[in-house]
Amino acid sequence: MKKSIYVYGVQGADFHTIAESLSRALPDYTIKIVDRAALLSADFNPDRVAGFILPGAARGEYDKNIGDDGFAAIKRFVAQGGVFAGFCAGAYYASSKIEWRMDCPESRREKTPGLAFFNGIARGPARQLLEKPDGKWHWGSSSAVDISISGQSKPMKALYWGGPVMRGDFSAYTVLARFSGLPDAPPCLMTRRYGRGRVLLSAIHPEVSLDQLAPFTEGSHNDSIHLKRVTMELAPYENQRKALWEQIVRMFNGKSPALPFTFGRRVRR
Repeated sequence: MKKSIYVYGVQGADFHTIAESLSRALPDYTIKIVDRAALLSADFNPDRVAGFILPGAARGEYDKNIGDDGFAAIKRFVAQGGVFAGFCAGAYYASSKIEWRMDCPESRREKTPGLAFFNGIARGPARQLLEKPDGKWHWGSSSAVDISISGQSKPMKALYWGGPVMRGDFSAYTVLARFSGLPDAPPCLMTRRYGRGRVLLSAIHPEVSLDQLAPFTEGSHNDSIHLKRVTMELAPYENQRKALWEQIVRMFNGKSPALPFTFGRRVRR
């Protein structure tokens, strides 16, 4: 029987892109789009499900959709040997506190979701990464990051779409990438053990390929023109992005995504 990977998919969540990326990378697994009911089912256990993905979301409201009992089910699943991966909004909701747009009174939001895989604050979005010389915000940007490879930092650029800047206790985590363009270079990709399972949190989008971005660059409206520039900035790093994503999906085969990362070839550990 094929194991499954659950991708949480409610209205407002960007589950299509990551489900497609997982299907390409892990053809031997069944990728299932699930809701809260699936998390409360007896099938949600590491014997049947390899991992659970909480994807990015424009209006996910994951605390309301999943609920305390759903969050408790996710934590049990990971503690028993499953994998949790939170991307963008998923990383916000995996933290002990969310601070969203705190400099904008009409849209600011503070939450204390129940997962708390990261003991700290997930604050965002990072204005420095989204604000352009014209003073306007453009969702989606090419952000400078440093990826750890064999204990050394290697610069690259990654897609950023408003993910969190993490502040807090990183002692349980292995940091795999940092926002090199922000003060103090806070982590943007990190992993830890949790019970018998593993947690990965990402403020960037290594799962999104250039061909998946291409439809958003069509037409002549402002966002398409902006995203054309973003894809041009990301293009030289596409091979690094692919290698980074391949290392991340190793988790679902029971392998650690921790160091060393390698670009262009595999290293036996």
